[in-house]
Amino acid sequence: MLRPRLVIILLSLALLAASGLACDDGGTKNTNNVNNVTAEICDDTLDNDGDGDIDCADTDCVAAANCVLNNVNNLNNLNNVNNLNNVNNLNNFTQPADTVAINFSIDDSANQTYVAGELQWKGSFAFDDTTRLLTFDGSWMGPYPTLHDDGPWTAGGHEPEGSVAGDHVWGVTVFFAVPAEETTFEYGAQDVQGNWLWTGETNGIFTIPALATSPVTAEGMTIEAFGTVDLMITLDSLNLNAMFSFNPFVDTVALKGNFIGWSLLPCVDDGTDGDASAEDDLYTFVLSTQVGPGTASPHAGLLHSGDAPELLIVISGAEYKDNGAALTDGVQAFSRPQGGDWTELTVGLHANGNTLVTIP
Repeated sequence: MLRPRLVIILLSLALLAASGLACDDGGTKNTNNVNNVTAEICDDTLDNDGDGDIDCADTDCVAAANCVLNNVNNLNNLNNVNNLNNVNNLNNFTQPADTVAINFSIDDSANQTYVAGELQWKGSFAFDDTTRLLTFDGSWMGPYPTLHDDGPWTAGGHEPEGSVAGDHVWGVTVFFAVPAEETTFEYGAQDVQGNWLWTGETNGIFTIPALATSPVTAEGMTIEAFGTVDLMITLDSLNLNAMFSFNPFVDTVALKGNFIGWSLLPCVDDGTDGDASAEDDLYTFVLSTQVGPGTASPHAGLLHSGDAPELLIVISGAEYKDNGAALTDGVQAFSRPQGGDWTELTVGLHANGNTLVTIP
């Protein structure tokens, strides 16, 4: 028979074994399980449930408010990066294979009257704005390259290499397939309204040699700083050439010239815009009233001493000409320096048949 004390000890050991508190099974303890918490807390930077994942990285936290917000922010950041990459890819234009680069520019830094989209390079070519490829077109039907002031085409812009964005020198680099034969182009410049701006006596010309790959720079132009001399042109409608008749109730008088981009501007007989007297049959054009900011010719200005402007009078849509030469009957011209008086000028003809005056 067992003694009572031994029986008690054996019963106690049995109870401890059954409860699992008396023995260690020798397995590895999970020291990451903090305070024996079994659920992950999603914002304390700890691995509460001991599965190796912390906070929002734990699948238990997928619906937690702070984790949902983090996911949205991460998605926005990713989209921003993707958008930036798309912009960079768009701006970093790559020269098409087997092409030669052609450069052109217009310097308007003296007057700074043009803004983006207002100048075009016009010539015996057509232009694809997407591919930036130029093709020959002797009919001058376009479309034409727009000039930019956004920096070099090699750095996200459209201008020739070495250009500076925002300096009011407007330029463009285009590309032409390497030609099998020498190819010659004619060109000039215009604004988006189609007014001719090229100041040369003849069209510009550039040639691409056969099989050429080296860049070609077409001669550009510089828009001269405006002067301070005003110009007045008058037409006496009672003393026109016999070839022309005039009815003041239905006919109109206008003027165009190289100093205003050959745009058509009105001559008036209503006592306004420099006209001395209304309805006296003397139609008047005064340059200072028709050019500058807020006028129909915001990119034109006054003249310099020594300028020789060309012009044509237009009566009800018909140029005041005979056999290709301007008529001067009834036409007078005057110039006025800043702070001075009007001085009458000699009205003559240019070799091309346009009316010609010279500013003293």
